[in-house]
Amino acid sequence: ISSKYEYNYYGTDPNSGLHKHYNDQADFVRKTLRTNNITDFRCQGSEIFVPEWEGKMDISFTSPPYFNTEKYSSELTQSAAKCANYYSWRDDFMRPTIQNVYKYLKPGCYYLLNLKNLTPAFGSFPALNDWAIVAQQEGFILEDVEVMFYQSSRQFGVSKKTGKKREVKFTGDKEPVLVLRKPRVGETIPEKPIMLFPNTIDGTWENRNGKKRNKE
Repeated sequence: ISSKYEYNYYGTDPNSGLHKHYNDQADFVRKTLRTNNITDFRCQGSEIFVPEWEGKMDISFTSPPYFNTEKYSSELTQSAAKCANYYSWRDDFMRPTIQNVYKYLKPGCYYLLNLKNLTPAFGSFPALNDWAIVAQQEGFILEDVEVMFYQSSRQFGVSKKTGKKREVKFTGDKEPVLVLRKPRVGETIPEKPIMLFPNTIDGTWENRNGKKRNKE
């Protein structure tokens, strides 16, 4: 929105409480920086196709809500609320979202996805790996997996020498970002998808403890 090159911004979010803020922020940026960039925010989930966006986008970025790990509102439009379990979320939210992004992108353009496999505390679901596999099944090429590092919190203690409060440790985390690309016109894509971890799309996978969890 703030780019001097007049990029347009398209976005979806099912949380109705945020949409006025999105538009107010966009208006503020345009007025302050004197840009003419177009914004188009839709109050809906990414699994719902927007025909007028087809073939318009140069890049897409999303960080979905990790199935039911992140709950942004109590509205029933949120993907986890619409899906009875992880496998429904994979088939009824993940796959149509990927299909839509594929249609929105121009040939040769990129789709970046920030997600991770869910730990045993959240049900041991292979969200990242399934997203990678489904994206490749829908025609994307997996080019790379980047690692995004971020600082999650700071810890403080009291210095024994001065008695003053001081920072004693940085605690951080990291998450992968899938780098996917829509094929260029006439480009041949691999026949078999690259898997980040084995045995996921069929409902079984290796969790952190090396135990297999079967689809229920």
